[in-house]
Amino acid sequence: PGCAAADDYGHDLGDPQGERRSFDLAILNARRAGAKADEALFLANMADFYLKSGDFKTALVHAERALPLTRELKDTNSETVALSNIGLAHISLRHIELGKRYVAEAMAMDERRGSMGYVADLLKELGDHLEKAGDLPGAVAAYHRHRTLARGILREHYLTADMGISGSNFVIAETGTTLTVTNEGNADMVTTIPRIHVVIT
Repeated sequence: PGCAAADDYGHDLGDPQGERRSFDLAILNARRAGAKADEALFLANMADFYLKSGDFKTALVHAERALPLTRELKDTNSETVALSNIGLAHISLRHIELGKRYVAEAMAMDERRGSMGYVADLLKELGDHLEKAGDLPGAVAAYHRHRTLARGILREHYLTADMGISGSNFVIAETGTTLTVTNEGNADMVTTIPRIHVVIT
């Protein structure tokens, strides 16, 4: 049996207290209904909510509660979320090496599943948390890996895209001439490789 999503509990988006109460209620109802998958999902989302709000101890508690449920259910998507949230919470609590191990485990699982977009996103988040925790060499390494991986993922999309969409600094409508000033190669690829180029002004 499933239970309603946390959004169904009527909280106002943007109201942190309302969101917290909604997740608490959703977790309680999922537990009462025996809906372990929903409970694990709500716990993981609640951990993410607390990470973003800066309450790292509470985020850690929720992520650690989610992890055994995800493993019992063999839900690798939720397991990687729980592992990464545990790791990021530890890093933010200045348990940097322990946190890095949890994040590395989550990334290894995603890499084995071929979920490279998730790995890239997690590397960016890892860099942000390491930077705030004062591990600048670790942050730089994470940002560098993120950038390298993201470029590879984007390049695949550029090479197979049917249409590219870009902005432009200057446009001459009569001739279809555009001028785009950028410091990255992405604009060149999106405007020249796809068969169709759409300019939004």
